Amino acid sequence: MKTTYTALRQRCGLWRRGPRSGLMLTGEDRHRLLHGLVTCEVKALEPGQGTRGFFTDAKGHILSPVVVRAVEDHLWLELPVEKTSPIGDHIQKYKVADRVEISETPLAAPLTLIGPASAGLLAAVSRVPDLAGAWDHGSIDIGDGNLPLTADGGLGVPAFSLWASEDAVEGLIRALCDPDGSPGAELVDEEAVEIIRVEDGAPRFGSDYDSENLPQETGLEDAVSYTKGCFLGQEVVARLHHRGQVARQVARLAVEGSGSVARGTTLLLEEREAGRITSAVQRPTDGRISALAMLQRRALEPGTVLSMVGGREARVC
Repeated sequence: MKTTYTALRQRCGLWRRGPRSGLMLTGEDRHRLLHGLVTCEVKALEPGQGTRGFFTDAKGHILSPVVVRAVEDHLWLELPVEKTSPIGDHIQKYKVADRVEISETPLAAPLTLIGPASAGLLAAVSRVPDLAGAWDHGSIDIGDGNLPLTADGGLGVPAFSLWASEDAVEGLIRALCDPDGSPGAELVDEEAVEIIRVEDGAPRFGSDYDSENLPQETGLEDAVSYTKGCFLGQEVVARLHHRGQVARQVARLAVEGSGSVARGTTLLLEEREAGRITSAVQRPTDGRISALAMLQRRALEPGTVLSMVGGREARVC
């Protein structure tokens, strides 16, 4: 684990993710329809650009996170695997007379390069498109074909994904881990990626927030546009924004001592419950514990010290 963690922080790790699919929206009304269902700005996206946001219900609660990428003739929606079908049904429900077709994207097996050397490694093996935005996309000639390449801004460190078919994955791994004339990537597992994610304060749907939360409670302010106009649940989301404060929010913690911390551990401030741990990881290099927690507003100030069962303490970062 120490080697893979160091690769992600200092060099380049290669994470082989499981097979994934998403949704594809085609038709001339696709921007307008999606724009009214998500928290992010869709109408202004140009081909090659992407953004992240949330699908919300009429009460402003999160149905699913989404990354929206504009392609010449369609919108590509990257979703959690378990949300692909439900969100497809959700969009269909609101389609009414819109000229939009909804379909699943072909099954792909993404390979994600993570770390400060990831862009350099890609440039060493092929000509790389300019991915200026955190969620932009293009294509790259690699292996025996041309593959979609996406910037992935949700991990806190530079990351790029190649969207390949399952039968092409092994060849791509060899090309990226042993490129001609330059250092290659090091294979890493999901546990190493999880450590990076939590240390860098990147909340994940299903772990750190869920469908009981409002968008602002995730702390992902870039996923919500307050100038785009109406969308489903917009009134509640806008009211919370203009009020200027949330009742609770995801925060990053540094936990004292060593040893594991269980998800769901209660956090106390002045002997009153102030939140719960949602994710916790241990850095392999020095044993330090980092965590994410859903905290009440009174506990969100950086530097606040919270107590845990057993006498341990955690400090809000």
